[in-house]
Amino acid sequence: MLQFLNPIWLLAIGAVIIPLAIHLWSVKKGKTLKIGSIQLFGESSKQHSRSLRFQDLWLLLLRCLLLIILALLLAVPLIIEKAPAEKVKGWILLDKSHLQESYHAFKPGIDSLVKLGFQTHYFNPGFREFSLADTAKMEAGDRRDSISSLSYWSLAKALDDQLPVDARAYIFTGNHLNRFKGSRPLLRSNITWNTYSPADSVFNKITGAYLSQRDSLRLILAQSRPNGIFYSLENTSSEKINPAYELIGADQAGIRYNPSGSLKQYMDTSVVKIDTASIRIALYTDKHPADMAYVKAALEAVQSFSQRRISITTYRDPAKLSNGLNWLFWLSDEPINKNIKAKAANIFSYQAGKTVTPGNSTILASDLAHYSLLNAALFKRKLGNKPKSEGSVLWEDESGSPVLLQAPNGQSSELKFFSRFDPEWNELVWSPRFPEVLMELVFKQYEISAGGEMTDRRALAVPQIKPAVNKEPKSSFRGPGLKKSMLDRHLWVLLMVLFALERWVSYKQKSIAGND
Repeated sequence: MLQFLNPIWLLAIGAVIIPLAIHLWSVKKGKTLKIGSIQLFGESSKQHSRSLRFQDLWLLLLRCLLLIILALLLAVPLIIEKAPAEKVKGWILLDKSHLQESYHAFKPGIDSLVKLGFQTHYFNPGFREFSLADTAKMEAGDRRDSISSLSYWSLAKALDDQLPVDARAYIFTGNHLNRFKGSRPLLRSNITWNTYSPADSVFNKITGAYLSQRDSLRLILAQSRPNGIFYSLENTSSEKINPAYELIGADQAGIRYNPSGSLKQYMDTSVVKIDTASIRIALYTDKHPADMAYVKAALEAVQSFSQRRISITTYRDPAKLSNGLNWLFWLSDEPINKNIKAKAANIFSYQAGKTVTPGNSTILASDLAHYSLLNAALFKRKLGNKPKSEGSVLWEDESGSPVLLQAPNGQSSELKFFSRFDPEWNELVWSPRFPEVLMELVFKQYEISAGGEMTDRRALAVPQIKPAVNKEPKSSFRGPGLKKSMLDRHLWVLLMVLFALERWVSYKQKSIAGND
């Protein structure tokens, strides 16, 4: 079957009308016959005749063919035909970067499939065929070179296009979450996915370090496992540090896991800077002292739990607010002027507006990762006139209206709250997780992270991994069961031959005309 990748260029064949018109309207000059005298010629009646006829037919044909071949080249023709049927029952696919581990995890099943006539292919771009003998020969350097960040689901979609129509595929991979990105594909091929938990299924990382109130060193540790990421706190002393850690620098300003440890392959040994600063927080209110008491109690609970160096000061006179604040909680309906905003790096402020009762509503976190922190009943709220486009929504009610907006404030940020820390407004202050909510807001810059893809060891279950099945039959014109032959090389040769022939014919005709 002849097909074209760019069939729109076939319209360029219409350019053949150009040489047709030139040849059709060309007028051939008559020959001059020299005679001695015209005295004996009699006068005859004048007759005019004109006919449309082609001149130099072979030259016209060559030039039309040149234009047609050029149009075909631009359309990129190819011939698709069914390749001879291969006696292959299916493919076995293994990730090259974990070849030995994948094979040994499923050795009995893979060996049985090979005996049944299944071919082994790399589950990597191109799906190159290989022999199982390669698993023992593969060096560590080869595995590193084959590491790919391409999603397994993207590879499965590409496999669906290349797998022979009637063949089955058995995929054997690890189950790490970071290798499954995007949405699950919808496949037509018959694919069975088998997963295992790799040997390096636990990874440890220091995500933060700071000096506590007692001048001891407090570490925030993260451990990534197949069932989630878990965090813990550990105290140590810079004078008598745990051998698992190592202080870095002459001033001991950084810390990391000891790279000489026996379990270093399961640890991130990057250096983490030790935070020695004290966090200064100011609380201001004019008419809501009870609100300030709730917030102060929650922040003191955070201080006791985290053992951070935190300074909490309350104010009733805005003129007495000091400079260099890390956080300012403006618990007042009055707007903040620019001079006060300049005193704090981050601001949490009540918003003015009409007070409304939303009914049976709830404060929800827009980020699903923090959904469980809130879910508090909302009784009253400020209607306000702040659109969502003014900043990112952190909290919202059930109708989708923002309850807490994070808006830029120069190089810092301002959190705009459309309610109050009051039991008559919401149940947030009565929640046992209220200190945790404030901790999430205040220590946003110290947010704990798993540290990137290479440290994320969370796993997916097989039902979550397995692609959905498209019951639509797979096209017989897809996959390696088809043989595709490009015709561009042959057309280029033909084009060069025709061009040379056209030049030769044109030169010959000019020579003949010159001799006449």
